[in-house]
Amino acid sequence: MLSVMAVIFGFLVAMVIMALAGYNPFASIGSLFVGMFGSPKRIFNIFIKSTPIIFTGIGVAFAIKTGLFNIGAEGQFIMAEIAAVLIGITVHLPAFLEIPLIVLAAAVAGGLYGGLVGWLKAKFGINEVITSIMLNWIALYFSNWICGLSAFAGARLQHAEDRCGRLYNHSQYLEAHGRNGDSYERRAAGEGISQDGREHRLPGGNCRGTPYFLAAVQDQKRL
Repeated sequence: MLSVMAVIFGFLVAMVIMALAGYNPFASIGSLFVGMFGSPKRIFNIFIKSTPIIFTGIGVAFAIKTGLFNIGAEGQFIMAEIAAVLIGITVHLPAFLEIPLIVLAAAVAGGLYGGLVGWLKAKFGINEVITSIMLNWIALYFSNWICGLSAFAGARLQHAEDRCGRLYNHSQYLEAHGRNGDSYERRAAGEGISQDGREHRLPGGNCRGTPYFLAAVQDQKRL
């Protein structure tokens, strides 16, 4: 009940601030809910984006119940992400096998990283707040190092090429059914893919496209 009241109070405060700033608070709050619940895709996006945060919160709550203050949830989350991504881009199994494997790998990686904090406290008596904060940064920079590896950069490039190829194919589908597919073709060209789905350079050798694709191509160049 208190949580519901806190949410309602938060909306009321936000509406007052927007009204004082000269904005229509009802239109703004309405746009917020349309953005969240306006289509099935948006509704599912809520679950996609919130589920990892919810499970991370459960991990923190569990530690608190045992009398420990787990401030290293961020680092454990990052290690779980690394494990999930690496399994996702290196293992090629049917979805009903690979998805549980990815979830299991993430849970094991995050759990082991959190267990390291517990081991340091049990073995050497080091305060878990200090070690978990330090391990957050280690996880962050380890993630940066992983992202710079050739295998990961190649996977990013392949993902960008696949996406742009799908955009171009979708434009051709729309054209075949009497609809204008120019916007999708322009998006495909803007992301650096020609009609064969592979080219990603202009004649002058300059990279083009979205920041995501540009970063992928530049990574590939450096390796």
